[in-house]
Amino acid sequence: MKKTFIYTILLLFVAGLMSCGDNTGFSTLHNMTDDEVAEIARQDSIAAAEKARINADLVLRYSVDITISSSLYDGATLDIDLDQIATLFDVSEEDLLLGIAQEDGAPEIKGFAIQGTTHADYASATNTGSTWGHWWNADGDVVNWGTTAMVFAEFDYDEGYFNVGQYPGHLTDGQTVTVIECLKYNEKRVAVVITVNAHAKEKTSAELVSTQDI
Repeated sequence: MKKTFIYTILLLFVAGLMSCGDNTGFSTLHNMTDDEVAEIARQDSIAAAEKARINADLVLRYSVDITISSSLYDGATLDIDLDQIATLFDVSEEDLLLGIAQEDGAPEIKGFAIQGTTHADYASATNTGSTWGHWWNADGDVVNWGTTAMVFAEFDYDEGYFNVGQYPGHLTDGQTVTVIECLKYNEKRVAVVITVNAHAKEKTSAELVSTQDI
């Protein structure tokens, strides 16, 4: 009985060694072929393109230059193509502005935003003083006014343009922030992409022409 038990243990041990031998090579580093490398690159490219895609029927792109300030919320005004937006929504330009202003009886045009890092919708129409507009951080994501806020885009529906400004002391010379303000009417979507370029205030200097002894 004792011998049988020992033989059984030995058989199991040998079987285990053989089993391990069968798996030899499973941990060997696989050298990818050129086709495999190309396929991975293709999939990465598709993923990157999908992440960068803006979900809108009309995309309007603008660039704004503003001078940085340590104390002021200054920036610039930006006219956008209201005619193209009104045409897409099949409304008049006047009704478009009334809808953005959320006037009674006007078309129910809803403002929202698209986050810069994920391109996901940010459903709220505003976190500024207007009916359409947002504060943005350095990555182009919507944030509240405060520590991480860099710029704001606030639509003036009376004048029909954006006020694009800054949080004092947060921008640096040469910094760019891209934001995506959006509108939706029925199933149509418009994205207004605004790239804000921050510049330091130019120093003024006077050239010395001559001197005079008094």
